[in-house]
Parts: sequence; structure tokens; C-alpha cells
Amino acid sequence: MPPGRQRPSRGLLAGTALVGLVLAWTWAGAEHASTGLQPYLAMPVDAVHLVAAGAWVGGLLVLAGALIRAGDEVPTEAVTRFSRIAFISVCVLAVTGLYQSWRQVGSPSALVDTRFGQLLLLKAAGVGLLLCLGQVSRRWTKRLARPQADGGRAPLRALRRWVSAEAVVGLCVIAATTALAATQPARTPSAAVARERTSATVTLKADFDTGGPRGEGSADIVMDPGQRGPNAVHVTLTAHDGTPLDAPEIQASLTSRSGSIGPLPVPVERVSAGHWSVSGFQVPVAGPWDLSLTVRTSEFDQTTVRESFEIR
Repeated sequence: MPPGRQRPSRGLLAGTALVGLVLAWTWAGAEHASTGLQPYLAMPVDAVHLVAAGAWVGGLLVLAGALIRAGDEVPTEAVTRFSRIAFISVCVLAVTGLYQSWRQVGSPSALVDTRFGQLLLLKAAGVGLLLCLGQVSRRWTKRLARPQADGGRAPLRALRRWVSAEAVVGLCVIAATTALAATQPARTPSAAVARERTSATVTLKADFDTGGPRGEGSADIVMDPGQRGPNAVHVTLTAHDGTPLDAPEIQASLTSRSGSIGPLPVPVERVSAGHWSVSGFQVPVAGPWDLSLTVRTSEFDQTTVRESFEIR
């Protein structure tokens, strides 16, 4: 404590801590922790995470300013005490941060495939750099606490540099955290994409009649996932009595309704009685398409049916 300055009372410190907790809880209730998976646990964890981050990074900023202004009169006890507080804060941040990452990212691939995951990796890199700088600062803090022949000026100068570097990196971590708070969590868009892919599956049903014996039936066509790119195509023929209709031959093709692409042959192959399929069939563009399906039930009896659909 600098000479002439009174130590804050315990009541003032307790009140300040209470205000900090209230602000942290308010922030947690206004961002990602209040929605999604396990909000009842995520909100208190987020509040504790914010308090620990404030104690660490906020303390770094205060310490950096104090070391720059103090000259050679540095209260070694205060620096040592903050070093212990920073270590505890880092441990709390590690536990709460891992939980938050699991809750908001969901899968390792989302770390690189989503903007939220990329920002989280950037923040993690900043925190890792902070830990490295903090380890160096702790070494200089221990040297500062030992008697020195030069009055401790060399450790003090080194500590100023390293703590100032920590403060700058800490501000960058705060910026990354702010960007994360304004970005949709990775787990949410991943789930939305999964739902979109499921709902985009194309399902068509067409009745046909080739005119010959056992020539009437229906064709069920499924394209999965029904989006631009590789698709699995399944064709199932069923007679009116509900039994599989094992036609000697079927042919399918796709034509873009804009007229710019097609007809593209769909090389379906017989898998079992009344069932033909192909995997990895490439649909080059999204938009409206027409499917032509030719069914041959005998040497002379065949017909072609057409259905329209949309590729996303």
C-alpha cells in the first residue's frame, strides 16, 4: 500500500465484490449462457468465469499501471498477492472455459468449420500466450521478493515489461471474448444445418402404367440429402397389390428446368427386387429440376413419367 493511502475497508471490498457478481450474473443472463443446453448450470458457470477473468485481466491492467507509476517504490507484497490471485483465477478459468467450450461448440469439427469456433481458437491462443507471459512474470516476481544488490531495480524493470505485455494481450483476449458474445454458438448452426439437411431430402411418388400385364404400379423416388453435390438416389417400384414390382429395366435422368443442364443420366442399379439405387450422384446446381423415369415391364411395354422438384 503506498504511503499516505488508507487500505480499503472490508465492507467496501465486500460491496465491490457483490456488485461485480451482480454485473457478471446480468451479463450471463443476457448472452449465450441463458439459452441452449443446460442454462441452469451454464449461467452460474458463466458468471464465475467472468469474475475470474475480471480478477485476472483487470488486475493485470491495474498492476501494469501501478508498476509504471510507482518508480522504484513498489510494494512487493501487493505484487506477490496478485500473483497468487492470478494463479487461482487461471485455474477457475480453465475449468469453466472447458465446460463453456463443450456446451457452445459441440464437436471438434465445429472449431474450424464455424466462425464461433474460429474465434474461440483465437481466444484460446491468446489465453495460452497470457499463461506463458504470466509464468515469466511469476519468476520475476519471486526474484523481486528476494533481496537484491541493486535494490531490486533489474527484476522490477523486467517485471514492468512482462506485465505490460500481459496487459496488452489481455485486452486482445477481451476483444475476442466480445466478438464471441456477438456470434452465434457453433452448436446452434450445426444443429440447424442437420435439420435443414434432413428436411431437404427429396421424396417423389409417381404412378405408371406400361399397358401390359402387371404393368401398373407406383414409383417411389428418394434423393438424399436433396442438396447440390453428391446425392444417393433410390427408386422403388411397387405393384398395386403392395408387392415389389421387379421390372426388367428402368432408366432415370435429370434435367434442369432452366434448360441449361441435362438430361443427366442417373445410373441406378438393381439392388433387390423392385429396388434400384446409386450413391454419390452429383447434382451440379441448386434450383428446379425435372426427373424422367422410364419403366419397362416387358419386351414391348414401357412408359415414361415425369416429376418436378427443388434442389437446395
